[in-house]
Amino acid sequence: MIYGGCTLFFSVFAKPKTIFNLNYFHAATLIFCALNTLIAYGAFSEVLEHWEASRVSAVLASTPIITLLSVEFVSVIAPNLIAPEKLTLVGILGAVLVITSSVAIALGKPS
Repeated sequence: MIYGGCTLFFSVFAKPKTIFNLNYFHAATLIFCALNTLIAYGAFSEVLEHWEASRVSAVLASTPIITLLSVEFVSVIAPNLIAPEKLTLVGILGAVLVITSSVAIALGKPS
């Protein structure tokens, strides 16, 4: 329902002809993102069949940390492509808390 409603709402603002004007890099990026989403949701539904929901949520909580590390890595390799994130001490502390709680949940004993 959410995706369908958003599709209808945002289709008013969409310009589909823009897709045909993409260069190879941007078209490849668009295709990669579409396939990545499809594979990620397929993997997510599969993992829910095999893991406890608490462990799945612990792994999902680490996704923003992986994103921040990836941005930092790419910004070192190609500084013109992506600017590095400006993390504060509070942001770093929050990241440490996310990682610590994810590990605690994943390694905790089932009740």
